[in-house]
Amino acid sequence: MTTATIATGTSTDFGVTDFKANAVQYAEHKRLVEAAAASKYDSIDDAVAALLRVRDAVADQVDRGLGYTPAPDMGFGSRNASEIGATILGIGKSDKDIKKTFSELGK
Repeated sequence: MTTATIATGTSTDFGVTDFKANAVQYAEHKRLVEAAAASKYDSIDDAVAALLRVRDAVADQVDRGLGYTPAPDMGFGSRNASEIGATILGIGKSDKDIKKTFSELGK
């Protein structure tokens, strides 16, 4: 590890171990990082905040949506809002059609 002096005059330790550890993290989460960076948001922090808002809203749907089944013409079949939310969050039975229909409903 080497010590570098940055413009502020403070010293920071950063070396090959840190660099490789960051590369491992990036490789493991590359799709998520790139999706956030390519999003309409000004920063990854803004994208993460939006993701957390969606997660919280849909998690609430999972918790409280058991008694609501969307009308048949909405395209969700006989699934209730809780099941649909679980599918969206990846904690229920995976169903690409549900994800597509829910996304289209939001447009």
